[in-house]
Amino acid sequence: SPLSAAMGGGEILKKLRRDTDLLENALGTDAPGGPVELMLPDPQDLDEIVEFIHGGFARLTTQGNLPEDILGLWAAPWNAMRNTSAKADLRQQLAFRLGEGVQFQSVKRPAAQERCVAIIVQSLVEKRIIAYFELGLLPADGRRPEDDRLPQEDDGPLMPYFSNVCVAPEFRRQGLGRALVQLAENIIVRMWKDTKVYLHVDDDRPAQQFYLASGFEPSKTYDDGIVYMCKDLSAL
Repeated sequence: SPLSAAMGGGEILKKLRRDTDLLENALGTDAPGGPVELMLPDPQDLDEIVEFIHGGFARLTTQGNLPEDILGLWAAPWNAMRNTSAKADLRQQLAFRLGEGVQFQSVKRPAAQERCVAIIVQSLVEKRIIAYFELGLLPADGRRPEDDRLPQEDDGPLMPYFSNVCVAPEFRRQGLGRALVQLAENIIVRMWKDTKVYLHVDDDRPAQQFYLASGFEPSKTYDDGIVYMCKDLSAL
């Protein structure tokens, strides 16, 4: 559904038009890759989102696949089975995170740690998803969304958490990724009334450089190369 139709969507769009040029440039009719529209997921979008995330993070989602250029016919069925299983798990997790949000779309701050707001950027020319991100809530202690840890009384306040940021390969290097970050920051500050955002970025040099250039500061690096980052939004 269009962002404008979601609870709080019209409000954030009005503020974006008043205070930024995002909707006229990278996220509007004059976007470099053609006109786009901001959407919130409907139930029928879940399968396309799963394919988009799985393909966008192929360097992670296909780890453990067999090399088809070497093993050929032996590898293809195995990889297809692993990919199907991974997508099924991803779909289940996505449906849980979005919860009632796919029926009652809203950009307001989630009421619980396990829920999130998801934003789709859809090409109006190609009628498909070309960019995506999620905004959720986690304690600011470095834990990852996939950590199997139940909330504790001493966890501290829940803080905005930015995840699953993805741009289709053919639309990269056109300012769309930076525009997604700015959109998320505006939602956090203008709708959620928070002043910090956190994220994890995997062991990928270009991705880490992107977030550093976007003003995020590393606060912890894990043994597997993943970096925990934070950005202060109080000046926004």
